Amino acid sequence: MIVDFTKLNRLPSLPVVAIRLLEKFTDPNVALPEIVRIVQTDPAITAKLLRAVNSAQYGAGRPVSDLNRAVNLLGKKAVTSLVLCFSLSEESMCRGAFASLYKSVWLQSIVQASAAEQIARRHFRGMEGEAFTIALLADIGRLAMLKTAPQEYAAVVDRSAREGLSLEQCEEEAFGIDHRRLSLALLNHWNLPKRFSNAICRRTSAPDQLASLPADEERAMTFTTALATTIADYFCISPRGLSFALMADLGAELFGMTPDNIDALLKETDRAVKSTSELFETDPSQLGSPTDLMAEAMEQLCAIASSVHDGQTEASVRSRLLDENGQLKQRIQDLVQRSCLDALTGVFNRGSFDEQFTLATADAMIKHDELGLLFLDADHFKKINDEYGHPAGDAVLKRLATVLTSAVREGDIVARYGGEEFVVLLNKPSLAGLESLAERIRAAVEAERIPVDGGGVIRVTISIGGALFVAPHSDDTPGNLLVAADSALYEAKDSGRNRVLIRHVHQCGSEMTASDR
Repeated sequence: MIVDFTKLNRLPSLPVVAIRLLEKFTDPNVALPEIVRIVQTDPAITAKLLRAVNSAQYGAGRPVSDLNRAVNLLGKKAVTSLVLCFSLSEESMCRGAFASLYKSVWLQSIVQASAAEQIARRHFRGMEGEAFTIALLADIGRLAMLKTAPQEYAAVVDRSAREGLSLEQCEEEAFGIDHRRLSLALLNHWNLPKRFSNAICRRTSAPDQLASLPADEERAMTFTTALATTIADYFCISPRGLSFALMADLGAELFGMTPDNIDALLKETDRAVKSTSELFETDPSQLGSPTDLMAEAMEQLCAIASSVHDGQTEASVRSRLLDENGQLKQRIQDLVQRSCLDALTGVFNRGSFDEQFTLATADAMIKHDELGLLFLDADHFKKINDEYGHPAGDAVLKRLATVLTSAVREGDIVARYGGEEFVVLLNKPSLAGLESLAERIRAAVEAERIPVDGGGVIRVTISIGGALFVAPHSDDTPGNLLVAADSALYEAKDSGRNRVLIRHVHQCGSEMTASDR
């Protein structure tokens, strides 16, 4: 069925006050008293605006009951974005059969707008209100389709999710237009500034095309809307792995963002959405926890990376992944690897070690191979932090990681187990080889001189506890390897520190023998 949206009268309509504010949006000559006069013509919006300025998100410090003061505190662009939200939230309120779909469409719009506001706050100060407004309206076509043909649009959304097709493709086939083109048509119908439409139209361009745009306010809003779109997709659309990869790619290419920057931006967006949920009538509980979202994204990225490597990527994903220089494919591989690494030291993290320990012990049991484990702990590390500061402590941990990775063989696993504790997992070592490696590491660390800011150096020692598991000679569980190595570490620390103690895990009745050094 093809729906002619231009002939229907159930498209989202904006109240007169919103239209008049948008007309004044980019006019630098409009004074705040004129904004006040426009807003006060609509008592319902006036009441909501006063409620907003007194909320936690926009709190003024003391109660505000006067519209003049509220507008002065918020500013013209923030007032406009709030009025738009109030107007569109009314459009999104449906208590019928399609209430859930209305709520999800509105929630994604708010997430997108909130993300854009946070991006602008970080990179384009003073443009937060405009960024919020553009992102809020960027996908208004979805609401238009839902209001015009709710049953048909619900079927489109269901088909997109069920068959793994893009929403735009399903919309085009059902309605002869997709929601993005319809959004642009609505913005044009409302006579909104051309740079709004340009930012929305260009947001799906490749990063290199975006980067070539002239450095002006329009480019700033295009960058912001592009990244905000991927953030909204990440929060609201499953599977979210590809959205996360696209988000990381855009963040790095357009804003120079690191993974930590991306993580902070996601948390800021999550807080903003939750703090305005009552004001904008959204249900942020639908989003899930940031930890769960990230775990899901990483799991999907691993699957995507594997399928790309095996040549099995679905056609719908392939066209977006395998661009000319493989940049996004590389970004996915980098993200998968980074999710396994400790952010400070660059060695494997605890979660990755746990997975690899499980695989290694199972393999050793099947093949009757030896497996060695070393636990290493920096001596008196708290004193280093207290005396030199945490940056110096971080430098020590980084140097320890460097010493460890330099000492082990290719294929051995070095991980940060937690705090100042590291672990080394070795495949098929001898007892003598395990002892020799541990002693070399201990001596190498003792010889290190780690410079600190302001001059001077830090000297540090480590205690090492280890154990050797010999599968053919034991009916014991590999879990005892962890227990034995950990116990050896604490015995080494209790007996004076800066020493190595290795245990040979071998069940003989209930005894374990130890080989000390």
